[in-house]
Parts: sequence; structure tokens; C-alpha cells
Amino acid sequence: MEKSKTKKELELQAAMIKSLHKQGWFATKTSDRFRAGRPDLRIGKREFGQLDVELKYSLDSFTAEQDTGLTKLQWLKIKEMNEHGIPSVCLVYSERLDLFFVTTLLRETLPPPHRCLKKLPRCEVINGDLLFTVSIGHLNELGY
Repeated sequence: MEKSKTKKELELQAAMIKSLHKQGWFATKTSDRFRAGRPDLRIGKREFGQLDVELKYSLDSFTAEQDTGLTKLQWLKIKEMNEHGIPSVCLVYSERLDLFFVTTLLRETLPPPHRCLKKLPRCEVINGDLLFTVSIGHLNELGY
């Protein structure tokens, strides 16, 4: 099951990059199998700025507190990047709920609606402007 989850995550990453490019965003894969902890994607747009995103694919519905999929090293790296002014978040896609949510935690229940993003039709995946706005809003709530 883990292999299929990893494969789905990689497919989602590629689809997100393609979708974000269509929406006028710079989007590239930044993870490196030789450097652990680095976020998967870097996105940016002149009107917004830059955001690093660790993408996780979950088969769960997040009705109770559970792992977001972040490793402790990824969590620490995201925390360190945010403390140094480099906006970074974890974006979890829940297959069961068919939605994304923004977090910076190792474990969480389904976050409040203002941190959830609906998955768009297959060709677009996610709205880049909304992803950035929700992510920065969440980081501001945390004091970054």
C-alpha cells in the first residue's frame, strides 16, 4: 500500500507543477533524494512571492488526530525555514475527502475550513493563488 501512496504522491506533484504553470506560476520540484527534509516543491509568482511546499498524500479522512505524513526531519526543516523568513508549509491531500489542507504539524485532525482547499477538476488540480493566500494566512496566524 505504501508504494501506491508514494506513486500517487509523485503523480500529484507532477500534475500540480503542470497546473500551476498553466496558471502563470513558477513551480519546480526541489526535493532531492540525497538531501533529506527538503520540501518537495517551490512555487512563486511575482504578485505573491515564493512558497515552499511539502506535499503529502493521505488515504485517510482525518476525523481524529493522526499523522499528516511529515517526518520529524521535514517538520524541523519547515519550522527552521519559516523562522528564517522562507515561507514553507505541508500540503496534505486527503483522497477520501478529495481536498487539500495546509498545515505545519506532525499530527492533526482535519483543520478548520479556512485551511482547506477543494481539489479542482483533473486539469487544474489546485488554485495557486488560493494555495498561496491560505498558506501565508496560516503562517501569519502562527506568528511567522
